Amino acid sequence: MPARGEVAEITLPEPLPADVPALLLYTSGTTSAPKGALLTSAALIAHMHNFARALDVGADCVILCATPVSHLGGFVAGVIFPAFLGARSVIMPGWRPDEAVEVIGQERASLAMGATVFLSDLVQRYEAGAGTDHRLDLYACAGATLPPALVLRAEAVGVRAMRCYGMTETAGVCAAAPGDAAVERRSQWDGQILPGMEIEAVSPDRVPLPAGGEGELRIRGPQLLTAYTDAERTREQIDSEGWFYPGDVGVVDDQGWVRMSGRIKDIINRGGEKFSALDIESAIGSHPDVSAVAVTAVPDERFGEAVGAWLVLAPGVGWDGPGPLIQHLEDVKLARQKIPTRWTVVPSLPTTASGKIQKNKLAG
Repeated sequence: MPARGEVAEITLPEPLPADVPALLLYTSGTTSAPKGALLTSAALIAHMHNFARALDVGADCVILCATPVSHLGGFVAGVIFPAFLGARSVIMPGWRPDEAVEVIGQERASLAMGATVFLSDLVQRYEAGAGTDHRLDLYACAGATLPPALVLRAEAVGVRAMRCYGMTETAGVCAAAPGDAAVERRSQWDGQILPGMEIEAVSPDRVPLPAGGEGELRIRGPQLLTAYTDAERTREQIDSEGWFYPGDVGVVDDQGWVRMSGRIKDIINRGGEKFSALDIESAIGSHPDVSAVAVTAVPDERFGEAVGAWLVLAPGVGWDGPGPLIQHLEDVKLARQKIPTRWTVVPSLPTTASGKIQKNKLAG
């Protein structure tokens, strides 16, 4: 035993080769059971380089981490990204928005990343006058729907918010907005493909579509996972050419900007007509009375499935029925068949520890 005040010698193991899995993380499990993803140190370092370049941050960055470090977002924000930058992280034990406003001010936090709900809570408090001494500079959101209206509201209170595209299987984001991107672009698109990464939209028979064509998204590049812990899942989602199929639907334009328009499992089939829940959520979420929304398929005797909306109302807003929201959806030209036929007001939406909505826990 070492004497008091002395530090025992520790022999560290030899580093693993860069192409050997170094990390096992589980996906959030928002639409299905969580999956174990194996990531190499090469994939993690590729993401660190790309993320730092995309966000234009360095050692003077102070990162707020309020999501569990057992999930990718928290692990990146609280552990490996600050270590890579030589920066400081401030780790909260859980998300408490009023406390977060204070911590951001006291610690001069400049960057946070996570789900939509965290940004929404901060913006609400900033709009009410909190955080006048110091506010968060940049918020990067991935893995959850970020309504364009919320990006614009964040901009109005001094927070540069950006939608990013990424997941556990890509060691973080693989598309992000460059620093000079206009707010209009940041609010409507999920980022520009990062160096070394490939993202394509393909047809049902997996033929690449022309720029701007909507189809299933596939990803390839140095940030990609090696495999899942489930070999069958690996064979289902990674093909022989190294393309990973995450189950997302979206478009890629001729400048490499990506916009996710939905999940294959999050498509509502109304009498043979299929449309994405994400589009409907964005339209409903643009109404000021709505704090949070989730859209799911609900049973319908005539069409098989119809649209159901689950709402959390903004503070102080009462519920007298869906009339004003239906009028809003008509005003923004949402197709009539996409307008929800079932509206449910709830005090909160079920979320993972990292703040992502768990639609599989909403009743059908």
